[in-house]
Amino acid sequence: AGRFRVDQLTRESAWARVYAGSHRLLAVPVTLKILNIELTDEQRKAFNDAMQLAQRCSHGNVAELIAGGWTESGGAYLVRPSCDAKPLSGVLTSQRFNRSQAMGIAAQILGALCRVHDFGVVHGNLRPSNILYWSNGHADLTDVGIGRSLVREPWDDDPASFQAQQYFAPELSSSLRATPGADVYAAG
Repeated sequence: AGRFRVDQLTRESAWARVYAGSHRLLAVPVTLKILNIELTDEQRKAFNDAMQLAQRCSHGNVAELIAGGWTESGGAYLVRPSCDAKPLSGVLTSQRFNRSQAMGIAAQILGALCRVHDFGVVHGNLRPSNILYWSNGHADLTDVGIGRSLVREPWDDDPASFQAQQYFAPELSSSLRATPGADVYAAG
């Protein structure tokens, strides 16, 4: 817990549990994502490096990362400001976008990726569930750099992995290092 109070589970997937909470000192609402995977020492270092880069990567379409670290039980967590946006993956199941709206979302995400790539960061796990969509049409990229630092084998035989695979560039099916081109591929 520490600086943050965890209030309520809002979403759960094979990869993470997402909670509504608040910053204890600032009394502001936050969203906490606690990852469900156990990390090797190498992955822990990659997570720390990615988290530090993500905190410096400021852009109007990159979701702010307030903090991150390790729970008392050793699990990785991320904290961002709470917002009314919803994962694009959920929005797509209930809402159709016209061409102009879809192009607007794509332009925002590509702009965010350009900024991320300027910092030498590769998202590595770009997919609709890692894009927050606001009712006014604004889109934010989340989990910048974190995804690839923690990804299990991309071809693991589980449903969460299958869902992510449809966005992976072909080179990610091997041990090749992710490049900005892999993010562009995932963006479509």
